Amino acid sequence: MKELPTILVVEDDPDTQSILRQQLTSNDLETIFKGDGFAALAWLEENRPDLILLDLMLPDMDGFEVCRKIREKYLPSALPIIMLSALGGDPKMRIRGLEAGANDFVAKPHEAAELVARIRNLLHLRNEADQADSNLSNYMASALRMQARVDPGVLGRREFRHAVVLFADLRGFSHLVSRTTPDEMLRVLDEFFEEMMATIDDHGGTALDLTGDELLATFNIPYDLPNPGYRAAQCAIHMQWLFRGLQHKWARAGLTVGLGIGLHQGEVVLGNIGSSQLMRYTVMGDVVNFTHRLVEIAKDGEIVTSQQIYDAVCAAHNGLRATARPNVQLKGMRERHTVYQLKIANVLEPLPLAPTA
Repeated sequence: MKELPTILVVEDDPDTQSILRQQLTSNDLETIFKGDGFAALAWLEENRPDLILLDLMLPDMDGFEVCRKIREKYLPSALPIIMLSALGGDPKMRIRGLEAGANDFVAKPHEAAELVARIRNLLHLRNEADQADSNLSNYMASALRMQARVDPGVLGRREFRHAVVLFADLRGFSHLVSRTTPDEMLRVLDEFFEEMMATIDDHGGTALDLTGDELLATFNIPYDLPNPGYRAAQCAIHMQWLFRGLQHKWARAGLTVGLGIGLHQGEVVLGNIGSSQLMRYTVMGDVVNFTHRLVEIAKDGEIVTSQQIYDAVCAAHNGLRATARPNVQLKGMRERHTVYQLKIANVLEPLPLAPTA
């Protein structure tokens, strides 16, 4: 008989424990519950689950600290961690969780089908990592390793740097996972990330992270690019163009899912974040947070950009057109902003390469 995956749930609320037990066990996932961080860490000294669900607000140490201590022993590919929190909709909290070593971050209250789908996705990636060095996280790491061969010190530096940040997020993912089998859902994610990450690489970008159904990429990092904003806009347009092909393919199988993209540029903090046992090469700062706000308002098929991208890219290149959306209220921000939606309807062939000067 095949052994069921074991999920360690670190959660102090009895009602939430009861809900999670029912949701997970009904989906063939074995559960172990611990009510605080110290108890969880003590249990991990003698045992190893397949995945950890970690509450952020715990009675002793918080979830960030528990996650950091776990990462002193286990890499994300070896022991995936999903953080659960009522603050999960706040990009700053999500970034803190990723910096602490979490693989994913789910907001409470959660949808059971989506949570189970994210668990199965991470279990699938972990199993792939055990079997071969060709999974998505290794694909990203290999791109950075290639740059490190040219500049051995690149991954060790921490610096302020101008960058273009791109977030791509699937639309209708929760609805999708509630109507598909795990194999179908994982196939969609595999095809999505494979296409998108290859396109980012083709345009000179660097895919830094993926969380669930969301992808983070940067341009002008870790090396200088000519006209990074234009390249990022090209990339976003081609991502949407290629995604339409995926949509048509999935639609024939009765699957409906969309893609929204956000673009912004400015100064970011770049470097390795973490402990001596685990480092994450990533970007942080207001530019990253603002870009995430843009992708949140991007509907299926849309590329929403900031004023800075419009000024630097659309106004300077006749091949790009955008429609202004004035007086937009972005989540969590007091000031209203004018944002722009790149037009992609008439893009049938690759745009010309960005000039080098």
